[in-house]
Formats: sequence, C-alpha cells, structure tokens
Amino acid sequence: MEEADSAAVRIAVLARTLHAESADAEAFLELVARLLLDILPRHTVVDRAGGMLKRQHPIRLVTVSFDESKFRIERGLDERLKVERVKIVRGIALRSEQKTLAQWIDELATALAEEAERSVEARSALKRFVTE
Repeated sequence: MEEADSAAVRIAVLARTLHAESADAEAFLELVARLLLDILPRHTVVDRAGGMLKRQHPIRLVTVSFDESKFRIERGLDERLKVERVKIVRGIALRSEQKTLAQWIDELATALAEEAERSVEARSALKRFVTE
C-alpha cells in the first residue's frame, strides 16, 4: 500500500510540474522529451526541426507509445502545441483524439503511473525525475 501511495504522489508531482512548465512551448517540449526519454527510452521518439546548417534543432514532435495508446505532442509552425492521444487495439490505431494540453498532461501522467506499476525501470526513472 505504501508503494502505491508513493507512486501516486510522484505522479501528482509530475503532473503539477508539467502543468507549471506548459507556458513556454519550446521549454515544455524539451522537458517532456527529457522526461519520456529518461522513463521510457524504448517507447519514445523525438523529432527535431531544422536542417544540417542550422545551429539549433528545436523539438518538433514527441511521441510515446504504450500498449493501448500513443501520446503525441507537436509544435506547429505557429509555435502552438497540438496534442493528441491515439487509441490502439492489437497494434492498430483506431481513433485519434485531440486533447487540451491539461487533459493530455493528466492522461499521460496516468499512463506513466500504470507503466511504472509494471516496470521497475520506469518506476525508478520516475522517482529520479521527481526527486531531482
């Protein structure tokens, strides 16, 4: 019971941190990418914008895949964030739902909590992120 309570607290802290950082699109995408690559490196794909001659390559798209869903966050040309959750059944994307950023953060935090219950690696990475 204590481990479940501890995980719930870590997820609440994670969600609150993401909500607080969501004002600056570029910084927010960097935070989300770092978090997801740390917790679920094999499930996370980060696409960066820019060509070979550009000095900086800001993040354009972050995708994290779970068994039953995929979360995508993309920065458009207008610098606005577009977020969606894709429902997956037996490896096939059935439905894509546009979300508000707040909904997306909360649903992602819930999915991360479920993954942390199944994976010791994800649980320890989540713990490191929250305690840093």
